Amino acid sequence: MITRFSVFAVGAALFTMSACSPSANHNSDEAGIDPQTDCVYSYDHESTKFEWTAFKFTERVGVGGTFDTVLVRGVQSGASTPGDVIRSLEFEIPVASVNTQNPDRDMKIQRFFFGTLAGTDTIRGRVASVNDSTGMVTLAVAMNGVNRMVEMNLTEEGSAWNLETTIDVNDWNASTGIDSLNKVCYDLHKGADGVSVLWPEVKLKLSTVFKTDCD
Repeated sequence: MITRFSVFAVGAALFTMSACSPSANHNSDEAGIDPQTDCVYSYDHESTKFEWTAFKFTERVGVGGTFDTVLVRGVQSGASTPGDVIRSLEFEIPVASVNTQNPDRDMKIQRFFFGTLAGTDTIRGRVASVNDSTGMVTLAVAMNGVNRMVEMNLTEEGSAWNLETTIDVNDWNASTGIDSLNKVCYDLHKGADGVSVLWPEVKLKLSTVFKTDCD
């Protein structure tokens, strides 16, 4: 079964570039997944938010966005832990759905970043493993003909669960895309020092609230 979400990409569910534009049950840094006793968990797509942040300027000013379309398979309902809900998840992200709230910037990201990468109309991935004791989720992500493992930290914050990580797109041999996008946005990527910089690191964050049914 395929589910279409307006804003979802699992932790990895990933990325894209920056730029062209002028009381809790657990502490958020606590490792591990601590499900309630005798509860089952289900995914609630309406509560899910996926965000990416890329960085420009020498001083690393963030530029944020998301994807409007993500196709997800394998979400488990009635699971015994939050990790089990996503343990067999697979996803596809059409890169044309990138959304930074700036149509001109979105076009440049599609054309000058993704457009330079081989066969990257879609980013594909799957959850490779979930470690309930450490809260680490490992994703296998394919882009530009390259498959890489991405580790994300799963933490609980009140009723929300967050998956967060920072990736380097050069791990997918995407430096040509960074160079191409920075060239077309050269002046827009100049900071206070007059140097034009587009960084290859991208911060990812997925937050969601799992539905619970407890005895």
